[in-house]
Amino acid sequence: MQDTTIVAIATPPGNSGVGIVRISGSKALRIAEKLTRKELASRVATLCKILDDTALAIYFKAPHSFTGEDIVEFQCHGGWLLLNKVVETAIKHGAVAATAGEFSRRAFLNGKISLDQAESIIEIINAESDAHLKYATRGISEQIKTFEKSLAEISAQIEAGIEYPEENLDEIPNYRHAIQKLTNEINTLLDTASTGEIIANGVNVTVAGKPNVGKSSIFNAL
Repeated sequence: MQDTTIVAIATPPGNSGVGIVRISGSKALRIAEKLTRKELASRVATLCKILDDTALAIYFKAPHSFTGEDIVEFQCHGGWLLLNKVVETAIKHGAVAATAGEFSRRAFLNGKISLDQAESIIEIINAESDAHLKYATRGISEQIKTFEKSLAEISAQIEAGIEYPEENLDEIPNYRHAIQKLTNEINTLLDTASTGEIIANGVNVTVAGKPNVGKSSIFNAL
């Protein structure tokens, strides 16, 4: 766990009905109870007052939280000035402002998410099309776990073959077949990288041609 307790607004800039401020770290509960002047139970939504605003405070006790640390989330009214005041007050009580992506970074460092899951979070947030959203949630980590399991099984079979050659000689050709099959599956996944890049970032296209041949119609259809 990190020694520093971080705080940030977890909802987009602007005014809305509800805004969320998130605190994560070893001092999260202590800071939250100072702000709310209430004792907070784990995974219980507690009605409270923060800066004279009626809010809900939810405490997630470590390690059962997104970051793996103690987390408290305040669900306040979504005025941007109010949310910033809540952050400022938390900082006065010992928190520090989180850097961009720091909650996800801590979740990764504490083993709560894999690196590709952390990247997927960013893709999901930035998705601007159904294809992009589907790409962002495609679950590469599960495929990687499958590859790891297959490699472990192949390794175990080879080691057994070395230790007991008289019992496993007939299975040696299967090792090469299994390794080749796994290699093909990994290469197939790697081949999707360029497609994913196009889905996520798009491509620059020029629609060119003589006047009145349908350029605008094609553009509008796209």
